[in-house]
Amino acid sequence: MQAFRTVMLFCRGRPRGFGTRGGLRRSLGLLLASLWCLLLAACGTESAGALRVGTVIWPGYEPLYLARSLGYFDQAQVHLVEATSATQVMQLLHGGHIEAAALTLDEALSVLHSGTAVKVVAVLDVSLGGDALLARPRYARLTDLRGARIAVEKTAVGRLLLQGALAASGLTAADLDLRYYPADQHAYAYRSGLVDAVVTFEPVKSELLQAGASALFDSSQIPGRIIDVLVVRAEVAAQQPAQVRALLRGYFGALEYHRKSPEDAIARMAPRLQLPPEAVAGSFLGLELPGLVGNREWLGGEQPRLNASAIDLMALMIDQGMLPGAVTLDGLSEPGFLP
Repeated sequence: MQAFRTVMLFCRGRPRGFGTRGGLRRSLGLLLASLWCLLLAACGTESAGALRVGTVIWPGYEPLYLARSLGYFDQAQVHLVEATSATQVMQLLHGGHIEAAALTLDEALSVLHSGTAVKVVAVLDVSLGGDALLARPRYARLTDLRGARIAVEKTAVGRLLLQGALAASGLTAADLDLRYYPADQHAYAYRSGLVDAVVTFEPVKSELLQAGASALFDSSQIPGRIIDVLVVRAEVAAQQPAQVRALLRGYFGALEYHRKSPEDAIARMAPRLQLPPEAVAGSFLGLELPGLVGNREWLGGEQPRLNASAIDLMALMIDQGMLPGAVTLDGLSEPGFLP
């Protein structure tokens, strides 16, 4: 009975605050993925036949949950699955336990390289400051960080941001004392004095800025590199087009609601992000959330803008050892499901 109660707790929604975008927990990854497979099976009456969409906590993904809050999703068609890390989301996608996922573009490339064919059906956000290198106030410039203890995730997103900061400062990784922490420990590491600086993202970024940290570098200085996308398994996109369209109708409906009724939208989003409403509003300032017109520009045409960004990103990832080799991008962008 206790096990049943635990499963039901996860079916209703796991507790907030122990997993964010891009967090890697390699030692627990397989165990967590296996647990989620069991949980998804236990929740089968809720998600049977529905398009299961895996996500982690990140403001750019929040319009999906706003759509659910507003009743824009029919649970028979769309079921949101909140995982504890991006690694877990990718494992569930590989295993066929979810049909769609919100991922960073570099994560999507890693999924492709691992042999799971996916289509990008929407660009959810472009980070233009949402990811940042934050430091204690005594570090006025990037060059001051020589020898500093810096917390960073072992993820492509963290390494991409750090690589951009190093290029801008003239420093190298050898000039820094890198400390690897998962994202959900960034705030603790900074507040406890374990590190001098941290490479992190919203909502931790807003929390630490409020605690007095200074932003020395952010993703607005490397535009187009940190992009979040909505992917669907290629075979599912072909077999369940009505559900993919329902997912996108709800998502873009929520974006429009956020634009027209920002106060209510933010009030609905704040509890999940564990931020006060004013901080939620601030967290979106570092993001561009393309609407329908923007998505057609990203995904459409003979040479989609997304593919151009993916080519540049793939080259950087291979150079930095983040991707073992090139992947084919033919058919990656799929604008046909846009409302």
